[in-house]
Amino acid sequence: MQARTIHVPDELLSRARAGDAAALADLWDTCTPLVRQIIHAQPFEPGPALDADDLAQETARIFLEAVRHAPPMTGTAFTTYLFHHLSNQLRSFLRAERRRRSRQILADEPTLERTLQRRQSNRFPDGPPGRQIARALERLSPRQRAVIAGLYFRNLRTREVASELGLSRQEVNALRRRALATMRAVLRADDQSAEGSEASS
Repeated sequence: MQARTIHVPDELLSRARAGDAAALADLWDTCTPLVRQIIHAQPFEPGPALDADDLAQETARIFLEAVRHAPPMTGTAFTTYLFHHLSNQLRSFLRAERRRRSRQILADEPTLERTLQRRQSNRFPDGPPGRQIARALERLSPRQRAVIAGLYFRNLRTREVASELGLSRQEVNALRRRALATMRAVLRADDQSAEGSEASS
C-alpha cells in the first residue's frame, strides 16, 4: 500500500507539536484521509472484545504519539512518517487484540465445547488455540480424558461412553462437566499468564 500524498504546512505541524490545541485539531483534519486509508487496510473484524470505537481510540492515541515524539521534520516528511508509524502500530495492536480475544473465547464454555465437538481426532492445529486445548487436556484425570475423547473425538453418545467405561450416564455427564470446568480454568490461567508476560515485556 502506498501512502496518500497530503500537504501539511510546516508551520501547522510546528504549532501542533508545541501543544497548540487548535493546530492539533487542524492537523488531524488534514491527515484524516491518510488515517482512513491506513485503517481500511487493516484486517479488522469487529466483535465483542473489540469494536470500532476501540480502534478509533487507539488510532487517535497513536496519532498523538506520532505528533509528540516524531523527530524534527518537515510537514511532508511527517505524513510519510505517520503512514509507516500508524500502520505498524495498528497492526501490532490488532494482532495483540486477536490473541487476547482468542484466549477469552476459548475460556468460554459453550465455545470450548463447540471447538471440541468439531475435532474428530486427538490432533489439534498448530497455533495458540490448539496448543492451549492440548495442554488443558493433559490436566484431566484419565477418566475425564476418556469421557472427553469418547464424546468429542470419537463422536460417541453418552450411553456408549458409559457402557465402555462401566459407568452410568449420570456419572459420564458429571465427569464431562468437571473436565470442561478444569479445561476452562487452565485456559484462563494461560490467558492471565500471557497477559502478565505481555505487560512485563
